[in-house]
This record gives sequence, structure tokens and C-alpha cells, in this order.
Amino acid sequence: QEWAKIYNGAVDLMKDSSIDKAIHDLELAILIDPQNVETYITLAVVYLQNDNLLKSSEILEWGLGHAKTNYMLWQLKGDIAVKKEDYLNAIKFYEESINYTKDPSSIMRKLIFVYIDLGKNQKAIEYSNNLLDKYPNDPNLYYNVGVLYQKLTLEIFDPARDKFNTISS
Repeated sequence: QEWAKIYNGAVDLMKDSSIDKAIHDLELAILIDPQNVETYITLAVVYLQNDNLLKSSEILEWGLGHAKTNYMLWQLKGDIAVKKEDYLNAIKFYEESINYTKDPSSIMRKLIFVYIDLGKNQKAIEYSNNLLDKYPNDPNLYYNVGVLYQKLTLEIFDPARDKFNTISS
């Protein structure tokens, strides 16, 4: 009951942009109930939104110490890795997250963009096709696939255009 009171108060403080006080209350909530993973997730997100990647990573490690199979903790680790442009670890963390969730579609979408950033377009296409098979009515997915194919087209078109312009001049 005390955890809920302090945690909910911290959420209200975040809405009021009292971030330092919210962080204090979330850290207190962790002390009251260190098994409640929701607090670790929320606190890590607060640090992540404020670009404190080191502190966010630390909080996630604490959370994983209590809940190794929580998909959200792994997903946030992947998000931090993406911010650091550490795409290989991002893939590892997102795949770990997928292992523990019932609906991996949003994580798989993130993986598509990681593979695009790595230049592994074929892997991105495979993930896209897999998602389209599972979620054929998701308009956001079609948009993301369109962006992927547009990027691939430009990668082929731009050098071909430059070569054409060189030859024709």
C-alpha cells in the first residue's frame, strides 16, 4: 500500500515536470518494494528521457536482478543501446525481450530499424515480411515497410543517377 502511494505520487510529479522529486520518490519506492519491477521500468524511462543513459542502464540492471524475464527491462536496454548507436547489443537485447513477451510486434519493428541502421537490409526485409504475415491490418507496419523499401530504392537509384549524369555529360 505504501509502495503504491509513493509510486503514484511520483507519477503525478512527473506529470507536473517535477522530475528530481519524482526520481527521489521512485528510488524510495524501490527501497519499499524492491521486487516491484514497474518502479525500475519507470525510473529507467525517466533517466532515459533525460539522456542519463548511465543511470538508466544501472537501474535496468537492478531491475533485471529481480526479474530476468521481464521483456520491458530488456527492451529498454535495447533502446539505450540504440541511443548509443551500439546496434549489435541492441539486437541482442531486443531479441531477449522478444523471448519474454506475448506480443513482439513493437520490438520487431525496432529491430527492423536497427538492421536498417546496420545496413543489413535483407534481415530487415525478412523481419518486415514476418510481421506483415502476423499483423496484416497494421497500417504503421505498412508505413515502416514503405520507408524501408524507399531507403533501399534510393541506395540503388542515387549511384545509378550519378553514373548516368557522368556518362551523359
